[in-house]
Amino acid sequence: MSAELTEAKEQLAEWKKASRALAKNQSYSIAGRTYVRSDASHVLRMLEYWKREVEQLSRRRRGIGFRKAAV
Repeated sequence: MSAELTEAKEQLAEWKKASRALAKNQSYSIAGRTYVRSDASHVLRMLEYWKREVEQLSRRRRGIGFRKAAV
């Protein structure tokens, strides 16, 4: 597994933990910043971002790329 994919998976795991904590009305800290329930929209955006990164890096690793449609 590439270092990029490993990092992306670790980031995704952290943001999942943050999401679960906020769902329980708890705070969660990542890289020195503490997130609370009012930050839920930011946490969800970051969660979606890292999901996409993991998917893209996994596809690249398997040799599956994106193809642009001919115009």
